[in-house]
Amino acid sequence: REDDALRDFETAIQFDPQCWLAIHNRAVSRAQQGDIGAALEDFNRTLALNPGLAVAYRNRGELLASLGRTKEALADYDRAIEQLPNDASLRLMRGHALHRLGQYQNALGDLNRAIQLAPQDAEAYAHRGNIFAEMGDYRRAVADYQKSLALDAHSPDAYRSLAWLLATCPDPEFRHPEKALAAAERAARLAPPGDPFVLDALAAAHASAGQFDQAVRIQREAVATAPEGFAQPFSARLALYEQRQPFRNAATGREIDASVDAASLERPARQR
Repeated sequence: REDDALRDFETAIQFDPQCWLAIHNRAVSRAQQGDIGAALEDFNRTLALNPGLAVAYRNRGELLASLGRTKEALADYDRAIEQLPNDASLRLMRGHALHRLGQYQNALGDLNRAIQLAPQDAEAYAHRGNIFAEMGDYRRAVADYQKSLALDAHSPDAYRSLAWLLATCPDPEFRHPEKALAAAERAARLAPPGDPFVLDALAAAHASAGQFDQAVRIQREAVATAPEGFAQPFSARLALYEQRQPFRNAATGREIDASVDAASLERPARQR
């Protein structure tokens, strides 16, 4: 249990206040309990004691990214990758950060490398597809979403992204309302109930198919549950659907999730 682990780490730190391993592992426990500020303090302290610990840069970068401190996160990923250049997960993380900063070509470089290192990683293909979509390279975006789903047929994010492009793409060659609806409905079945981003895509698909009553109803649900910072674009789309107009912009609405699953943070097994 995480409470027991936290107590064990605190006992170890009381015994040896310079034990960077215990401090680092306490940071992970604190992050998993939602105490992000205290976790960051512990990661800072860890790196002051052991400035070469790649896993600490990785974990601190993930927490900084979750707080929207993307440039600081990028610096941490850079330090980690200097030591672990062939770590696919680090390449994916840095690609996320570069994407958030609008550095598409650099982000693509990291995503391409992540896929070279881990060619079965469905998430990497889906994320690269998002970047291609924002760059207007819709053919490659669709291909990456399809590859992602071939590797993981239970990914709500890949289905959502595919649905979004097929529903909202300004290029009619890639706009397929019926396929968009099918993908969005699949995402809704796979995602947690009421996921606002999936609802947003489902509403866009209904609007693209001319089913505006359904689009309005679903988009109202999305607006009601929109995370901080997303209410305005969600509401703008709702206003369009109320005017019986579809949304057309495949590069918008593909909001980048900066959250982090604290369970993904790593603990070093031994002193390095």
